[in-house]
Amino acid sequence: MLSASLAHEVGNPLASIKTIVQVHLRDPGVEHGAREVLETVVSEVDRLAAILARMTGFARRPVEPSVQVTARAIFNRVALLIDAEARNKGVELELLDESLSAVITVQSQKLEQVLLNLAVNALQAIEGPGKITISAHPGARGIEVAVRDTGPGIPEEMRSRIFDPFYTTKDGGTGLGLPIARQLVAEMGGKMRIEHPESGGVAVVIELRTGMAPSSGPSRARDGA
Repeated sequence: MLSASLAHEVGNPLASIKTIVQVHLRDPGVEHGAREVLETVVSEVDRLAAILARMTGFARRPVEPSVQVTARAIFNRVALLIDAEARNKGVELELLDESLSAVITVQSQKLEQVLLNLAVNALQAIEGPGKITISAHPGARGIEVAVRDTGPGIPEEMRSRIFDPFYTTKDGGTGLGLPIARQLVAEMGGKMRIEHPESGGVAVVIELRTGMAPSSGPSRARDGA
């Protein structure tokens, strides 16, 4: 009953937000940059609505088809959502490695949600200026996508519990970011591991069994470009 009530009360304003944004999208005078932001808002509203539907138990979890996308495309969508907060904290967002332009076959919405969860975790972990790097490169299982940060890292005594639901060391944290991310990766047939570089920070590596076309060549993106 609580889940159904939450879905109803939150669902109505979400529908209103989507309608208002769609009205603005129909305006031919909307500039390209603003249109991209508005389209992202609609996409995120749809994602929230799907989450609410699953919470009620009335909707069967949809099977998301795999599509061909690039690591750069997914990174750019994630960067758009966290770029403002990152700039306020002096945190640089970077996409790195030779495979960022490679075409990969993957469930893009799930991978986007995973990267968003990991990027938000990394952003919250960095107390001052720093860097979050997302890399993509061929791995033993197909492709490996990694999210690295220059934060203080995870104390050794806490590492065994980082995937426990509701376990968090952050004020206001829910402790659900990593458990949800690992579950989504498992649903894609992949694995997730945590690395603790000697230089500090944390690296979360996602191993995916997915086809990958040859890259068009080395390239690099900074600050979500």
